[in-house]
Amino acid sequence: MQKVYRADAGRSTARLQNGGEIDAEGNVRHQLLDNIALTSSAGITQTRALLSLFGNTELSFGLGAIVAYDAPFEITDGQWTTSMSGTFLYSRYNAPDPSIDTFSKRNDHEIRATLLTSVPINKAWSVTSVIGRTVIDSNFLNYSYNNWTASIGTSVRF
Repeated sequence: MQKVYRADAGRSTARLQNGGEIDAEGNVRHQLLDNIALTSSAGITQTRALLSLFGNTELSFGLGAIVAYDAPFEITDGQWTTSMSGTFLYSRYNAPDPSIDTFSKRNDHEIRATLLTSVPINKAWSVTSVIGRTVIDSNFLNYSYNNWTASIGTSVRF
């Protein structure tokens, strides 16, 4: 895939991030019981850029579980589904960023955790809620951060 960034709004350096991206990922899903599935994944992504400090190699490893169960207190007819997943990513950048450190390449360690629950309203509609946590630790402290996310939405089958 080729990424092309727009260099407008005073970001003339955005074009320096243009480049290709190649990735490969493997996923395994194991049906442990009728209502429990285990998931795992591993991947590698190679990102290139015109200016090599924007390019990186990223390795990812993930584990998860999906559980289907009867609605608490029988408040809905269908089974609820909850999935829990965790992912670890390691990113090593291709070149030092001279605006931060002219001798050290950036390395990031990222941990993602997600809890998702889907509640069927009827045969076609479901309500889905997601809570997530992302923690990034970088050898360049201005790239380290922690985030919480939460969302709620609907889905329809047709």
